[in-house]
Amino acid sequence: AQAAAAGSDLIIIASNEPTQYKLIVQPQIKSVEELKGKRIGIDRIGGSSHYATRRMLEKLGLKSSEVEFLSITGGGSERVVAFRSGIVSAVASTIERFERAKVPYHYLADAVEMGIRVIGSSFMTTRRFRDQNRELLQKFVRAVIEATHWIKEPKNHAEVARVYGRYLRTDDTSVLELNYKLYVEPMALFPHTNVDDLQSNLTALAESNPKLRDLKVSELVDNSFVRRVQQEGVGQTR
Repeated sequence: AQAAAAGSDLIIIASNEPTQYKLIVQPQIKSVEELKGKRIGIDRIGGSSHYATRRMLEKLGLKSSEVEFLSITGGGSERVVAFRSGIVSAVASTIERFERAKVPYHYLADAVEMGIRVIGSSFMTTRRFRDQNRELLQKFVRAVIEATHWIKEPKNHAEVARVYGRYLRTDDTSVLELNYKLYVEPMALFPHTNVDDLQSNLTALAESNPKLRDLKVSELVDNSFVRRVQQEGVGQTR
């Protein structure tokens, strides 16, 4: 969206479910009041975890000015390392990384339960490529949806866990089952991009990038490829 606001020719054709951010705190912290004056790890100012953290804190009654945000580059795993070392008192993250690293924690808030829906990864291309390669993109979106249906089919549960294990390099059953619960069970069968969620995300980002206020979010999204698969049916002859 920020690239589009700067003039780039981009369009979103599908999106994953909202990231399941939780406000994870050190075990000794029992209330949001105890976060006053403390450091909270985020990806970067204006990034998705920063946005999610601010919204959760606001809903819990704590102003963002009452804490110190610390940007930790490299991704969620690096935030876990900073949390374990005590550099930060809290982070907005998914709990899977903490479980896998066996880092003690508890969480004060769940973003999705609070209605804070930060869109996960999206599939994007340029309008020019879309217009010149519609059938190719349609096949791609159909493949994504067919894969999602296969993943969510209960009879494939064991195979999905095996794939997770290979890429996470673990055979810990509890970790694999947690990944299944966190990432497979909530997965939407049809990855429509929710325009309202996207608009809500951009409202906060506009504070650091005013150009986003003029961006027509509906023009940044093309759900037609997903809708076509939904209308035609998954696995139909083509």
